[in-house]
Amino acid sequence: MAGALAGVVLDERQNFGYTHWLSACRDSGLTLTSLVVFTFELLPTGIIGLLLGGSAVQILGVLLRRNPCAVQVTLAAHSGCVIAMAAGLLLCTLSVAQSIPIGFPWLLGAEALLAVLAATWLLRRIRKATYPNAGKCVVGPISVARAAPENFPVSGGTKQ
Repeated sequence: MAGALAGVVLDERQNFGYTHWLSACRDSGLTLTSLVVFTFELLPTGIIGLLLGGSAVQILGVLLRRNPCAVQVTLAAHSGCVIAMAAGLLLCTLSVAQSIPIGFPWLLGAEALLAVLAATWLLRRIRKATYPNAGKCVVGPISVARAAPENFPVSGGTKQ
């Protein structure tokens, strides 16, 4: 979300991208096609920021893949962000189409809160499905130890 926000701020400062996006959405009405087309055409740096932020979350997931807790948190965070961004885009467009005077900072705050709530809910669902009897994810990586010969006695009294 931070990457998308930084990209939208750059689009606004360079080309008034967000202002034009609001005007275009208001004039054309609320349709999925216009929403997608205007977002890609008028907020390209926002899309790039979104993709870079999503890639950073994915890279963290790959780097921390041996820790089951980190994998679960990364998956929940990424999914919560996707849910919140879709809802935030719709919320922003609805506020523009209905001429509801909600400020941009309030919309961003609502989207961030929604992302946290969605990620928390998803993390609880993931942990409940993965470790139903555990309150927390406390499972560490399983170490592979070498089998010592004294741990496997040969029956029959003869050594091989």
